[in-house]
Amino acid sequence: YHGTVAVADKQGTASIRVTLHVWNFELPLRPSLRSAFWIFNDATSKPTVSYADRPENQQLLLEHKIMPLRVDASKEREFMDRFGLNISLLKWFDTASYGHCNQPPAPSVPDLMSQKMKHQPDLPLYVYLGDEVTQCANIFPALKQWAGNARQASLIPMLTATPLPELRGDSSAEGRSAADIWVLLPKQFVSNAEDVAAARKQGGQLWAYTAVIQDSYSPKWAIDFSPANYRIFGGFLSQSQGASGLLYWAVNSWAIHAVPDPWNNLVYKENAEAIPPGEGWLVYPGKSVGVPGFVPSMRLKWIRKSVEDYEYVELLKKAGRGDWALKIVKTVAADWAHWSQDPEAIEKARRELGAELDRIASGSVFSQTSRPIPRKK
Repeated sequence: YHGTVAVADKQGTASIRVTLHVWNFELPLRPSLRSAFWIFNDATSKPTVSYADRPENQQLLLEHKIMPLRVDASKEREFMDRFGLNISLLKWFDTASYGHCNQPPAPSVPDLMSQKMKHQPDLPLYVYLGDEVTQCANIFPALKQWAGNARQASLIPMLTATPLPELRGDSSAEGRSAADIWVLLPKQFVSNAEDVAAARKQGGQLWAYTAVIQDSYSPKWAIDFSPANYRIFGGFLSQSQGASGLLYWAVNSWAIHAVPDPWNNLVYKENAEAIPPGEGWLVYPGKSVGVPGFVPSMRLKWIRKSVEDYEYVELLKKAGRGDWALKIVKTVAADWAHWSQDPEAIEKARRELGAELDRIASGSVFSQTSRPIPRKK
């Protein structure tokens, strides 16, 4: 396709010729990478300003290929069929969290089943058992009880914690682990590599998340870091490190301790401790610029690109070219400490993967010269 883009301002006009080549494959509506991104309400205002329950805000995240923590049950079918919703929270339970090692009794299986009946039957639902509770050894038995009840109700137990032996249990029915989805920081993937491998061998899924600046090597989602940090984390690095999901604690952290001017002040405080500018900050409030709901940041656009990067590799795995694809991926995302911040190198890897998908879809065979050769009938 060929076209022209015309740009005009007070200093004059300019025309740019554009050539667009469309590859012969399509990304699926429902992303292979699962995710859970928090939306917060502004509880400091009177009355409270709601953001999390507004469908337009949930839809904006879905349009960028990431999943809101939860969506309104009445919108689930539409969001699944139109925007690719692939997983959601059953219900928010007030469970243990970092520094608060108190776990309430597990909800009963009938109660969980009753809650599940309110949702679409073909939508995977998870129960969030606890947040950053690796140090809460006193609640490990309770977490296993929660997980057991969730599984009996055909729900997915999710836990933000390192898969320690005391949490993994054994292979017996009574000794199953405290989670089916383990959500870890990059530094936990590194420091607890044996536990991660054991959890994966046991059938557990590994998700990744980032928060603040907790190591010197992994990608950071803060405004003072290059866009490559947002692009590489959920896509190529997740593929090379075997992460199948992505969690982020906030997209609108400006609402937690209401920032007077979120458009110009990217700093806020949580628990009286400074947070890096842009942390938990992927959207802006639209009200001040006459837009209903959220306005996306460029950072959110980079994350969408990362989900697409992940999908390219998944499509090549299905086509029997997964090993080859991962070799390409590891040229820019070898591990959590070795990854490229060069946008051209990252995009080059994407183009190589895309060209291979196009070759496969077009029915040509591999050539050492990398030129497509028509497949003989």
